[in-house]
Amino acid sequence: MYNLNRGIRWLFCFLMGAVQLPCIVAAVHADEIEFGDAAVKTDINLGTEDGLTVWIEHLREWESGDYSHTRVTAHWRTDTGREGAQALYKGISVGDIAVSRNGRRITLHMAGNRYQSEGLQMRIPFVWNGRTNAFVEQPATEYDPNEEMVLQLEKLLTAHRFVEARSLAARIGVSPNGGHTFQTERLFMLFLKAMHRKAMQLYRSENKAAAAALVHTLFAQPPVCDGQREHLDSQFYLDASRFSRWGENRCFFHIAASPQNIQMINDCAFIMAQAALDLFALDLLTQVVHHAPERTVAWLNLADTEWHLHMASARERYLKYIEMMTAKNRKSQIPKRAYERVSGSE
Repeated sequence: MYNLNRGIRWLFCFLMGAVQLPCIVAAVHADEIEFGDAAVKTDINLGTEDGLTVWIEHLREWESGDYSHTRVTAHWRTDTGREGAQALYKGISVGDIAVSRNGRRITLHMAGNRYQSEGLQMRIPFVWNGRTNAFVEQPATEYDPNEEMVLQLEKLLTAHRFVEARSLAARIGVSPNGGHTFQTERLFMLFLKAMHRKAMQLYRSENKAAAAALVHTLFAQPPVCDGQREHLDSQFYLDASRFSRWGENRCFFHIAASPQNIQMINDCAFIMAQAALDLFALDLLTQVVHHAPERTVAWLNLADTEWHLHMASARERYLKYIEMMTAKNRKSQIPKRAYERVSGSE
């Protein structure tokens, strides 16, 4: 238990990116002492700094289920011989509390307590006031314990180390069967931007097969996904199972239909269409023209992709494209195949 608690506290200290001073990790002063079957008391020695000795008493009392009452008390002694105790926190908790110290500032790191929301945790700092001989609570802040790994993920993606990036994304804690969260969309967008950039480089260097394989992998086996079908009309709704040859991966994800995202999705669809991955490209292009019906070239891409699958529908797409190009006085730029396929001569 000593090593476990020590490891947890070192982890919390590592996550304290906002503290400027060197971090002193709270060490367990004594073994955990059990009070019957329903309470555990832990003493945490924070040592002596700046003429102030501090140790923490952490008491947890269980009720029904996983919930417990937590009380954290700071015991202090000054170099002039004054000593006392002060309650820092009392409330409901379902997880551990770690404590760190920097000079006369101590910080409670609340994990899995009433503050927890969407993976966020709470940091509550206290600063010693020598005139009143008391710790003064400072404004609490929320932080994402996965933020360090997200920064590492961005570095891996920038270096195009996609296999390692996928492994790290799985560790960040986004469940393939979980509900939609901002974190899910954020992580998928990091992959989309990096893999789109790499795929475009491959395509322009005439390595079209590799570009299509990279893009197809992103959508058929997404690094993160959302278990909810519900989505807003302002979002791309993507079903990973539609990109899987076996249809086993029941995975959905949603991203905002912003102009930048529309451009990336359109490029990915075009690359797949050029590699004869028509079904996959069709799914994306249909949504592109839904969210951006003014994108003339998207109608041509959609018509070309659909031609070998649904000719009647494809003719309607070609006709729409021809009308839009004519309205822009660009008839001379319309490919010959568009006229041929609309007239039925091909």
